[in-house]
Amino acid sequence: MKNPEHIPVLAEEILEFLEEEKIETFVDCTLGLGGHAEKVLRYFPKAKLLGIDQDENNLSVAKKRLSAFKERTIFCKDRFSNLKEVFSKSRLKKPNAVLFDLGLSSPHLDYSGRGFSFKKDEPLDMRFDESKKTKTAADILNHSKEYDLRKMFREFGEIQRGHLLAKKIVEKRSQELFKTTFSLTEILDHVFRYKKGEYAKCFQALRIAVNKELEELEKGLESAFEILAKNGLVIVISYHSLEDRITKRFFRFKAKKCLCSPEEMFCQCNKQSEVEILTKKVIRAKLGEIDLNPRSRSAKLRVARKIIN
Repeated sequence: MKNPEHIPVLAEEILEFLEEEKIETFVDCTLGLGGHAEKVLRYFPKAKLLGIDQDENNLSVAKKRLSAFKERTIFCKDRFSNLKEVFSKSRLKKPNAVLFDLGLSSPHLDYSGRGFSFKKDEPLDMRFDESKKTKTAADILNHSKEYDLRKMFREFGEIQRGHLLAKKIVEKRSQELFKTTFSLTEILDHVFRYKKGEYAKCFQALRIAVNKELEELEKGLESAFEILAKNGLVIVISYHSLEDRITKRFFRFKAKKCLCSPEEMFCQCNKQSEVEILTKKVIRAKLGEIDLNPRSRSAKLRVARKIIN
């Protein structure tokens, strides 16, 4: 795989939050090509990093990028839903910050050959981890019931014409199975009349289903909170409303002081507020960053501080 120039999204804003803390251990749950990790390791010369990624190619590039910090880095090929287990094996101190930079990395679109982009004719795979014998995008398209396809496009892509798309997919596969991205875009051309935004939503829905991304995020956030040191930060960069909604809901739940019914005169649950939400409003990339890195246009940053032991 090529080693493209990588610009980490919202890196300066993240460093502003981190500089208020004493960073001894930093966990990057979506290491990618190592852009955020490099910024943190340079800014905090005593910090140690645990970098996690499902993609072997990304890990290989990140290891080379971070080779100057090899005495302070530990790498692991795994899902961040396994964060607690991975961290316990690292023998590092409790982290002061855990970062999730969600979604695709640029190499997935540009170089992976796994069908993440509708602009190239590639096998319909879409697995972040090719070594796992899990369903591919082609498996889902070729074998899912029409109802399940409709549900996937509605819930993971928020596609209005998902019912028609599911119907056309079932009709087509009765004659010829889906194998490559262009076999799918032929259907998208018919259903969406070349509205490329709808193509992207369809590919997003498939990718989320293949990698169980929303389930992964929910488990990863809970694990991150459990392993964090007191006053540690959970930092999340999301790129679509589904991820952002899960993050916002998680932070708000953890910040609540009481879960009792409004009908109760006094609190019976004794719940304490567990986090302080530091981003009262979501933070977005500035115009200058968007000009340099168009991927940052849809990015949303949320940060919360753990306030209990």
